[in-house]
Amino acid sequence: MTNGAQWTDTTQIKDLDGDTKVQTNETNDEDIIRFDTAGTERAHLDATSLDMTVDVDFNQLKAVAMVADGGATLSADATGGQWFLHAPTGRTILMQFSDTILDSGTADTDTLNKLVDSTQTDFSTTVSVGNVAHNTTDDTYGFVTDVESNTSLLLDGDVFPDGDETYEILVGWVPIISYGTMTVFVDNSAGEDSPNNGLAFGATAFRTTQFAIDCIPGLVGGNVFLNIDEDTYVEDLVLRGKQVTGNFTITLQGTQTEELSETTATGGSEGGVTTQATIITAAATFTPNAHDLQWVKFEDDTTTAALQGLVRVIKSNDATTLTLIDRLPANPVNGDTFTIITPGTIFRSDSAPENVLEIFASNITFNDIKFDPSVAPTLGFEKIFTGASSVQFNNCWFLRTVSRTVGMHVASAAAAGAADCLYQKTFSDTASHYAIFLNSFFVPTRCAIFGNTIGPAATNRGIYITYGGQLVPEGGQIDTWEWGVYCDINGSARTQSANDNRKRVFITNCDTGIGATQGGVFLTRGNVHYSGNNTNEDNNTGGDDHGFVG
Repeated sequence: MTNGAQWTDTTQIKDLDGDTKVQTNETNDEDIIRFDTAGTERAHLDATSLDMTVDVDFNQLKAVAMVADGGATLSADATGGQWFLHAPTGRTILMQFSDTILDSGTADTDTLNKLVDSTQTDFSTTVSVGNVAHNTTDDTYGFVTDVESNTSLLLDGDVFPDGDETYEILVGWVPIISYGTMTVFVDNSAGEDSPNNGLAFGATAFRTTQFAIDCIPGLVGGNVFLNIDEDTYVEDLVLRGKQVTGNFTITLQGTQTEELSETTATGGSEGGVTTQATIITAAATFTPNAHDLQWVKFEDDTTTAALQGLVRVIKSNDATTLTLIDRLPANPVNGDTFTIITPGTIFRSDSAPENVLEIFASNITFNDIKFDPSVAPTLGFEKIFTGASSVQFNNCWFLRTVSRTVGMHVASAAAAGAADCLYQKTFSDTASHYAIFLNSFFVPTRCAIFGNTIGPAATNRGIYITYGGQLVPEGGQIDTWEWGVYCDINGSARTQSANDNRKRVFITNCDTGIGATQGGVFLTRGNVHYSGNNTNEDNNTGGDDHGFVG
């Protein structure tokens, strides 16, 4: 520092009493800048980092800059609090490493790529896929790719070669926020649940859909696409803790199975006031009833522009004609081409939880997925539950082969929609069953809600609406239930304008088409077509608790 004539100290700047200063040479040639106030070092800057020894009051700062490493590959060997901008193919996500210890012990078997501890009792409850196994004897690390049992973890490398090392299980990398579009792939037969996977179908895909969901950060800064390969996935899905930062959607995209390859129509009908659409072929193209409750998909380049790319549920077929659940926007003509498909991505539960799918996050879309639980729940309740808004199902198949009380539950404060979906009940018993249970807002568009018996249970209902639930169907068909739609305890429903035939609802082959009681209301607006019901409408006029249908 100069005194006007010469430099007196070139290693520090300090105040008069010397207890507040900036030093560049506290010890000889250490290459560290140190910052002291009131006799105490508060921070120091070296060649790699700025370390603070006191808390920073961010309320006093106008902006904060953060330094993070980045790249396509996450390392299991990281430091607690470390940041990393993970940017493999298809996504860019800011991650932070947590070294919180979830479990610990000593390995006692040297199985390749595994951590085995026969004294453990709770790996299945304390450890999750994606956590980090730390060999504290050798100071080596690996990602957990499967929790095989309470005593065995599958890892992405041979981290415990001797089988007698001590270990800790760490939380590992936590996704914080995504930047731009996130696209990942799930392949049950070939993938592996490693944080560095999800790149494409095959060996670099994730193995389970739940792990792919868990890789979505809490803050979503772009559209998310989870592409799920054609296969049966034995897992129960939970979506929660995802908050979009803009007008973004998280899409779970299934894979379609082709049941009949491209076929050419010779004509057909778009449908009318009391008739449903048809597609006709010249020769005996179909096996009768082989394509009942499957989907027809018009090719993107089919002759009729209004039909290009459309998907519709097939009600039934004979040798030359497909009859659809709903109307079409135009008549099929000679030369229109189509395929017949079903959802090839199937979710099935092998245990008995209450829900095979739980949704507690908004802006979620499901496309081309079949939900086919194989085990009845312990309480007999719902298997699809949504407690969030802006949830949409497209071309999905909800198959019920085992007894339960509720198939899909749209809970209070939620809002959901479904387009060209199929709900199908195939089991027969004396228990009550509600295909769709509404405590909130639900819009089914061109959906087929098909039961298989009108009795013996009086509460065997296609759609049950209660406690403020609201139903706004747009087209579709409700078939073979004790009650097609039942409005109870201030539940309400209304159809669209009677002037729009394409939004007319068909209610068929039920004991009672529409029922209402205890303040329930169904405003049909003349846009319901009844056929084959024992009673079309019942507003409980003979009881004490009246509803209204009209």
